[in-house]
Amino acid sequence: MTRRLSLVVGVALVVLVLWFVGWQDRVTDADGHQHVGRVVERTGTAWIVRTDEGDKTIPIDGATVREGLGSVLRRLRDRPGILLGALGFHLLGLIASFLRWGGLLRGADLPTAPAPLLRVSWVGHFCGQVLPGGVATGDVLKAVYLSRAHPGRGARGAVTVFVDRVIGLLMLALLAAVAVLAVPTLGALRTVVLCVFFGGVLATAVLFSARIRRFLRLPSLLQRLPFRRVLRECEAAVDLYGGRPRALIRAGFVALGGHLLLLTAFAFYARAIGDWMPLVALGAAIPIAQMLSAVPGLPGGWGVGDAAFLALLVPLGVSPAQAVGVSVLYRLGQTLLSLPGAMFLAPGRSSVKS
Repeated sequence: MTRRLSLVVGVALVVLVLWFVGWQDRVTDADGHQHVGRVVERTGTAWIVRTDEGDKTIPIDGATVREGLGSVLRRLRDRPGILLGALGFHLLGLIASFLRWGGLLRGADLPTAPAPLLRVSWVGHFCGQVLPGGVATGDVLKAVYLSRAHPGRGARGAVTVFVDRVIGLLMLALLAAVAVLAVPTLGALRTVVLCVFFGGVLATAVLFSARIRRFLRLPSLLQRLPFRRVLRECEAAVDLYGGRPRALIRAGFVALGGHLLLLTAFAFYARAIGDWMPLVALGAAIPIAQMLSAVPGLPGGWGVGDAAFLALLVPLGVSPAQAVGVSVLYRLGQTLLSLPGAMFLAPGRSSVKS
């Protein structure tokens, strides 16, 4: 029931976002009449709008123009090199996330050779893009692979996946916090970003500090919960990381590097369909929108992610069509770059060997 509800909400958000932005351009003249079509030319004094009724000439004085998603995406035909650059940075950011998890596996004494590591990571990424549940589904499949590759240490493997996700989200929040501190006029967004970051720091401290967990009496609480044995194994795996901070620090730096590569990809996606995106939008709004995209819904973050991009980027000066266009390009890029995972799911290729 919950899964169906999340899918319905995701579809509803996609429809709502597309309805709000619109596919066609909308030009409102000085008299308040709206003309829907495609802006084909701007002369020195007028807009030329191609509508179903033919071309119309709208004087520039007093007119307002709102681009549609179609006009924004059509610019890709003139900027294929920039789009390829965006996909290149996107791919590098994706591989960095795979390597981050590999470092955490070594830190938990679950070493995995590079070839199977990339194979499993890509399979998880692919499933997160095409199956209900999004990234959570991909994470579950990665944990299942690890339980088969390292019998008897499935709980430890599941913890590595969880810790990898925590570090990735925490570093996203760090980038956003640094960005909003540099721009003190962001108001409510600044408050939300800082609360998310400091809340993440606190949660991470509780997660990796046995002393804090004992102070909060969490071990005694775990004794009262079902699956106590599995929970104790998870706690032991977390404590293993607590005694090996270098693995966590390395993972944090790799996560920062990967996120910076993805933000560069976003900048190129924005340039491919319009102008360079404001730095504050790249640094503050997009990391928060990325975190919201992880909310379960449609596969790949469609719907929730698109609404988040629209809500967060427009107040920072990005046009609605470009905000949604960047979100659409990113998700299409995610799907395209996940296709190697589909190849690895072919019979005889899905096993994991360290």
